[in-house]
Amino acid sequence: MNRFLNIVTNPFVISIPVALLIIYFLPQIFNKYNLEIVKQKKFRENQTYYHDMNNDSLSEYFFLGYEKDNNTFPCMKCWTDISSNDSKVLINQFNSRRNLLPKHNLLFADFDNDKVDEIYFFEYSSDSLFLKGIDPMSKRKVVVDSFIAKVKLENDIPDFLITYGGFFDLNNNGYKEFIFCIRAGFSKAPRAIYAYDIYNDKLVMNDVKYAAINLPIVKKASTSGYVITVTCSTPENAPGPHENFYCDSISRLFVFNEKLKLLFTPIEQHRRKSNIITTLIKEGNELFIYALFNGETNIDTSWLIKYNTTGDEIIRRQLDDRNYKFLVIESDNSTKLILYKRTDNECFEVTPGLKFINKRQDINLGERIDQVDLNNDGKTEIITYRSDIEKIFIYQEGFSHTLIVDFPELVETNLQVSKCSFKDQKVNLYIQSKGIGRYYLYFENRFYYFKYPFYFGIYLLISLFLYILLKLQRTNLQKRFEKEKRMTELELLTIKNQIDPHFTFNAINTLSSVLYKEDKKKAHEFLVDFSSLIRNTLNNSKKISITLGDEIEFVENYLKLQQFRYIDKFDFSINIDEKVDMNTLVPRMIIQTFAENAVKHGLVNKEGKGNLEIKVISQENRLQIEIIDDGIGLKKSKQVKNYNQISTGKGHEIINQIVEMYNRLNNTEVSFEITDILNNDGISS
Repeated sequence: MNRFLNIVTNPFVISIPVALLIIYFLPQIFNKYNLEIVKQKKFRENQTYYHDMNNDSLSEYFFLGYEKDNNTFPCMKCWTDISSNDSKVLINQFNSRRNLLPKHNLLFADFDNDKVDEIYFFEYSSDSLFLKGIDPMSKRKVVVDSFIAKVKLENDIPDFLITYGGFFDLNNNGYKEFIFCIRAGFSKAPRAIYAYDIYNDKLVMNDVKYAAINLPIVKKASTSGYVITVTCSTPENAPGPHENFYCDSISRLFVFNEKLKLLFTPIEQHRRKSNIITTLIKEGNELFIYALFNGETNIDTSWLIKYNTTGDEIIRRQLDDRNYKFLVIESDNSTKLILYKRTDNECFEVTPGLKFINKRQDINLGERIDQVDLNNDGKTEIITYRSDIEKIFIYQEGFSHTLIVDFPELVETNLQVSKCSFKDQKVNLYIQSKGIGRYYLYFENRFYYFKYPFYFGIYLLISLFLYILLKLQRTNLQKRFEKEKRMTELELLTIKNQIDPHFTFNAINTLSSVLYKEDKKKAHEFLVDFSSLIRNTLNNSKKISITLGDEIEFVENYLKLQQFRYIDKFDFSINIDEKVDMNTLVPRMIIQTFAENAVKHGLVNKEGKGNLEIKVISQENRLQIEIIDDGIGLKKSKQVKNYNQISTGKGHEIINQIVEMYNRLNNTEVSFEITDILNNDGISS
C-alpha cells in the first residue's frame, strides 16, 4: 500500500494527467496542416470563380453575372496573371443577350483533350434553355451554343432544376460528351437525362416523364462501356398511375448504358415520400450498384442493397434509420465506400459483403463534400461544410489530421469553392458564400513535429514545478518535525533528570547503611557495583533509549545494591528468552523504574523473604517484559505508615509521560499494565 501511495504521489506521475489536460485545451497550433485566411472581399453572390484553365499551375479568374443589375444582359470576363494583391490582366470578355439561371454555375472541362479547359453554363430566353460553351483562352471562341429543351417559367422564374453528371467519352471517339439531367418542378416536362455530343453537336435524351429525377452517377465498366444511374424521389406532383409515364408517387432506380438505354426495368419502391441514393463501385473488373432505399420516416425500414449491372440483387442489409449517405474516396490504388450519418457524426467503411468496418464517430460531414488536392502533394483533401454550425472541416485521407475553420454566414446551398494558385503562391483555396469571398492558404505546418518536444517540455515544466513544490513542502514538514522532535527530546531529558537524582539519593542511603554496620567487604562490593551503576547512568544520561542488554545490566546492578541495603529481604532472577534480540532499543530505565517500585513498595514491607522475577520473552514479533514480585501488593503498600515518606506519588505519572513521548518520538507502541496478583485466599501480593 505504501509503495502504491509513493507511486501515486510522485510528482512525475501527478504531472501526467495535468499535462494531458493542458495539452487538450491548447489552441490548434500543432496541426499537421493549417488554413490561414489571407484576405476577404465582398462580391455579388455566385459570380466569381478561379480555375487553372491551361494546366500551368496558375489560376485564371472569372466573373459571370450582371455587371450592374438583373435588368442588364449578362457577361463573362476572364483574367490571368493573378496575384494575392489583386493584380490581374483581362484576357477575354463574352457578352450574352440571354438570361442566367438563378443559381448559375460554371462547369470546367476539356472536351477535346487539348489540355486547355473550356467553360460551360446554361442560359434561357423566354421558354427555351440553351447550353453555352466558351474557350476563353482563345480569341472569343464559342465552343457550343445550342438549344436543349423547352422549359416553363413560374413568375418569370425557371420552373426546373439541372443536375450535372460530368464529361465522359461515351462513344470512344476521343471527345467527351456532357451528361446532365433536367427535372421540371410542377410542370410535366422536361424530365429527362441528356448526353450532349459537343464534337458532333448532337443531343441524346431519354424521357422519364413525371419522374422527379436526381443526380446522375456515371462510371466506366471494363467491358460494357459506361453505366449511368439516376434515381427519382416521390414529391407526388403528378401521382399515378399513368400509362406510358413514370408517376412521381413511386421512387425508382434507373440504370442506363452509354446510349441512354435502360439496362433493365427500373427498380421501384412503393412507399410514400421515399427516396433512393446510389453510387457505382468498381470491384476488380466488375461494376456494382450500391443503393440506399429510404422510407418517409425512421420507422420505415431502410435498406442498403447491392446490385450488378443487369439488375440482379447481390446482397442487402437493413439499416437503423434513413439518414445515411454515400461518400466514395478514390485513390490510385483503391476505392473506399464510406457510409455516413450526419445526424450522429458517424461513418464507417462498407466492404463488398456489406460489412461495416473502421467505424468513426468524430467525423463532421455536411450536405456538400469536395475532394481536391489543395497543396499539390498527391494526397486528396476532403472539404465539407456545416452551415448549421458555420464551420468548414478539412480532412486528409482516412479522415486524419482534422482541421476546423470558422466560416460566419456559411450557406451550403449558396457556396462557391475553388482550388486556386496565384503567381506569388500565397493563396490556394477560395470559398464564397452570400457574396463574401475568403482567400485561404492551406499548407503543411513545419512546426508539426515540434509538438512532441513541446508537449514533453510542458510535462517537464509541470513535473519540475510539482517537484519543487513538494520538495519545499517536505522540507518545511521535516524542519517542523525536527523542531518538534528536539523539543520532545529536551522535555524527555528533563523528565529523566527527575529520575536520576531520585535513584542516586536511594543508593547513597544504602551505602550509608552498610558503612554504619562497618562491613568493609560488603562496602567494597557495594562501591564497585555503585560506581558501575553511576558510570552507566552518566554515560546514558543524554540518551532517550538504550539497548535491552544495557538496561538489563543496569537493572541487575541496581537490584544487587538494593540487596545490600535490604539484607535477606528478597531474591531476584532475570530470565531472558533465547529468541530475544538484546540489541533492541527500549526507553532508558523503564525496567529499573518498575523494579524499584516492586522492591520499595512490595518486597521491603513483606514479612519474610520475597522474590522478584524479571522475564523477557519474544511473542508474535513483539517484546514482552514481565516484572513479578510476591510483595504485599498495591493496596497494602498504600496502607503502610511511612508510605508518603518513601513515595513521591510521581512514579506512575513519570512513566506515563516517558512512554507517551517515547511513542510519539519514535512512532512505536510501547505500553505497560500494572496488576495485583491474588493468592488462593483472594489476598493480593
